[in-house]
Amino acid sequence: MLSGIGPKEELEKHGIRQMVESPTVGKNHFDHLALHQAWKLKHPERGLALGSPAFNDPTYMLGYPVEWVATDAVPSHVIEQALTEDTGTPSDVNPKSHPNLHPSCAHLALIIAYAPLNLSPDYKVPLDGSHVSSGALLYKPTSRGQITLSSADPNADPVVDPHYYSTLADKQMLRAGVRKIGRIMETAAAQGIIEEETTPEGMPRLTSAASDEDIDARIRG
Repeated sequence: MLSGIGPKEELEKHGIRQMVESPTVGKNHFDHLALHQAWKLKHPERGLALGSPAFNDPTYMLGYPVEWVATDAVPSHVIEQALTEDTGTPSDVNPKSHPNLHPSCAHLALIIAYAPLNLSPDYKVPLDGSHVSSGALLYKPTSRGQITLSSADPNADPVVDPHYYSTLADKQMLRAGVRKIGRIMETAAAQGIIEEETTPEGMPRLTSAASDEDIDARIRG
């Protein structure tokens, strides 16, 4: 936009002479929204997480402290219904061509990390080996934001509106991911290691039966 390529109205606001009319410049911004949760360990003395003096196996000291990333899909009928509601036009949601409805589409990544990583600022979780964390991440978000100018100064930061979590499809996918993490943490294997979820102050714990409202409130922070 600073070079004069973009929507006329946006450029005129900042006194930039338009060189090319291109109304889609700055549009279609998207990113992979995720919800990360912290989980308190029953026996931190075993050295199962970063911060513990016993967590010293060189195998786990290289790269990101994650052993596996699982992909998951939300049932196609749930996604199709949400996409139809988002667009308001059933004909725009073709199960044979829409990327989110492809039989092999992965909608989510599910991650368990050996540390309380990527938590929101309102979390009060120490990096002392007492916690691991989980993440449910949107692979195929449908929400779209935009990037506009704050001024004609090339050194000024742009205005970024990610418009996260603004479609029903994104909500259905990420809610499903959070509940899947809950089911993982409720297994006998996880219960032998995990004491409980540590939540941001004032927030309820999220389980496999968490309500849409509780999940949405946590995601929005």
